[in-house]
Amino acid sequence: MDEVHVSWPLPPEHYKLAASLSPPPFPKESPDLAVYGTPVFGSYQKELEMLEEGLDTVIGLLYDKKSQDFKEDLKKLNMSLMFTNYELLDILVRNPEKHPELEQHIQKILFNMHHLLNSYRPHQARESLIIAMEQQIERRKKLLLDVSQNLEDVQSSLGTAQSDLMRINLEPPELSISL
Repeated sequence: MDEVHVSWPLPPEHYKLAASLSPPPFPKESPDLAVYGTPVFGSYQKELEMLEEGLDTVIGLLYDKKSQDFKEDLKKLNMSLMFTNYELLDILVRNPEKHPELEQHIQKILFNMHHLLNSYRPHQARESLIIAMEQQIERRKKLLLDVSQNLEDVQSSLGTAQSDLMRINLEPPELSISL
């Protein structure tokens, strides 16, 4: 009965070599990643800087940077995009050689829409956080009301139990609940 039963076989002896192995290195940043034909390198901050510089100088802005009405700017860009797509279809039917100009204009509109949406993200995140915090406050208020209602129920039950004990001439124990 000195024999021990093992469910799994022992590992091979070379498992000790695995302790000296290091994990594989992380992949390097790829310079061949592109957004709308513009190369994107590294971190988000670098991308934002490149977008700011490229949109103003290389691509060109199609909306007012100082405008605070994101909806109206997006609507204008969307209408422009739809009209340009209609023009592209018309040119492809009549004169297919001119389509590269309109493709570049469509790319410019899409790049501007992309940039406008990305510039709206901090506002959207702030509003989402405000909504989440308001919901959390409402949940906590509801929980507090439930707890105080339960406390009142327990206190009334204790009062009833004490009065019942007094009626049958037993002395109630000293109990008190307070928050």
